[in-house]
Amino acid sequence: MLAQTQLIDSNDEHSFNADGPPFQFLESYQPKETHSGMTSDCPLRILYLEDEPKDAELVQMSLEAEGIFCELTRAETQADFLRFLQQGRVELILADYALPCFDGISALRIAQETCPEVPFIFVSGCMGEELAIEALKQGATDYVFKTRLSRIAPCVRRALSEVDSVFFRRDLEIAKNVQEASFPQRPPAIPGLNCSTFYKPAHSVGGDYYDFLPLKDGAWGIAIGDVSGKGIGAALVMASLQASLRAQTLHPRSDLEMHVTYLNKLICESCPANFFASLFYAEYEPASRVLRYVNAAHNPPIVVRRNHDRCEVFSLKPRCVPVGAFEDSRFTSSTFELEIGDVLVAYTDGITESENSVGDPFGQERLERILCACACRDPQEILQHILDELSTYSAGCSQRDDITLVVMQVHHKRLREAQSDGWIAFSEDEERLVA
Repeated sequence: MLAQTQLIDSNDEHSFNADGPPFQFLESYQPKETHSGMTSDCPLRILYLEDEPKDAELVQMSLEAEGIFCELTRAETQADFLRFLQQGRVELILADYALPCFDGISALRIAQETCPEVPFIFVSGCMGEELAIEALKQGATDYVFKTRLSRIAPCVRRALSEVDSVFFRRDLEIAKNVQEASFPQRPPAIPGLNCSTFYKPAHSVGGDYYDFLPLKDGAWGIAIGDVSGKGIGAALVMASLQASLRAQTLHPRSDLEMHVTYLNKLICESCPANFFASLFYAEYEPASRVLRYVNAAHNPPIVVRRNHDRCEVFSLKPRCVPVGAFEDSRFTSSTFELEIGDVLVAYTDGITESENSVGDPFGQERLERILCACACRDPQEILQHILDELSTYSAGCSQRDDITLVVMQVHHKRLREAQSDGWIAFSEDEERLVA
């Protein structure tokens, strides 16, 4: 049995009590497919521009019959209409086309200026098809003839669903802008390294992550990760990972293994159990070119070293489980010493798992061959070459996963600048190489 729907007349001084708690648009709306309708505890708030009380009651009954509980406030004049809109408590506007003291088109213009996000539906018995189409052109959400009130409930549900979708797209665009702003906006000025980066989510927001973190003693933290899943959930976990890692770098450096162990604990405590992240986190010391790192189940970064006509490839392989997978996990670190001219490439599986038209993955071996062929170029050229090869390989196929690529090179010129600034002391052999 349906609960009694409240009908409030514009002459009632308690209409839309301004002292009550404010509500958000659509907070109470639930589609009929998943719920029986608006609950009596949280009714849909409707402002109805209508001079005939019986017509308002008939609309109310039609909505009730379809399980839509509502608090319907009737207004007859422009003053009443404005007063209720300014209280900001309207989720849906219904309006007759012609009233003795006001008209629906004027109400539509006012609503577009005051609350453009609120659906506006004409419910009229005199407007006709041509006027109805004209009203839609001027911005009305929909129209229902009073002789066909069986359409009112589906019309209301559709209108609210469309608004919900608009809000979702708007919020998603905001989330996208926030996430983009959270990534490094320009290559970092790391002494001895030249860096280029690329990030492209599969959807509006994604779960890939990279960062460069200046540490207190002149070292730099370098991070790249990939949260399980895609979309909004992965993006939220990525934000938690990023915030936790950045917060830890504000303190004096501690043991790298304990650093990642504590990070793992934070992620386990703050994220759902079905989310975890692969993570490569390294601390680079410009003076010694030593890279100490923990690889927690992430795609192995590649170091390419040119020795005359030979190309050596080193893989910084994972030795630990993902962060966030198990709260009692322990993490082990490794060390790699970079040399002048080395190229270090970190990436996510959106690169190596991209497929061609027959479903074959791009693969790590292909990536290593490409790197050996272009290791003498600068990082931006290397990065662009990889992306061009990837685009050619997966031509005609949609992007299924987030793509992140970080290319770093031990750079002669920047090493010389670092030495002049007191960052690095060269050996005699290295002096000859730079010269």
